[in-house]
Amino acid sequence: MLPRQSFGETMDKKNNRPKVYNYVDHVQYMNDMVEFLKKESKVFSFRYFAKKSGFASQSALKFFLDGKRNLTAESIQKVAKGFQLDSTETKYFENLVKLNQESSNERKNEYFQEMLKVQKKKKIRMISTDQYDYFSKWYNPAIRELIRCKDFQGDPKWIVSRIFPMISVPEARESLRLLERLGLIQKDVSGKYVQTDRAVTTERELSVDVRQKFSS
Repeated sequence: MLPRQSFGETMDKKNNRPKVYNYVDHVQYMNDMVEFLKKESKVFSFRYFAKKSGFASQSALKFFLDGKRNLTAESIQKVAKGFQLDSTETKYFENLVKLNQESSNERKNEYFQEMLKVQKKKKIRMISTDQYDYFSKWYNPAIRELIRCKDFQGDPKWIVSRIFPMISVPEARESLRLLERLGLIQKDVSGKYVQTDRAVTTERELSVDVRQKFSS
């Protein structure tokens, strides 16, 4: 009888597992990893993952996957251990989680810069220019939130009058264009800007959207 293949051995032998460097959404990454492990490993289960990663509850990972619970510094390390990430992947994953869970735009940008440093070290660039621009300029997320206001006007001059610290009209105009390109806002039937439910996505998904947009 052949020895039972372990969870770790399965991961080591597969080169097509989701790469954390492809992501700017940690929940999407974790969900993709779990789907991959379910297909590639006969022994994978939430109970098995909890045992291997050090979680006391087998439901811990499920809560993270559903977005019902934020990851702490400790749980980030446990998830990284369960996914068998190396030190560089773990660093990227840590900043990825912080990026998504942080409310301060200034801090978001700091975490994003750390992610870019890791990518530079690995000599890869999986994050698109638009994604970089979104996080590198504090007012992009701010303008997206401003759109939720009932009296919002899509006029860059109006936006400038409501944003502090002040930005320029060209910056406000380009921000609207960027948010549209990323699919984070769109115009409704009346021509008014509204938020979409979409999060900043991966390079692969963004490329598909761009191709569809320009081929239609």
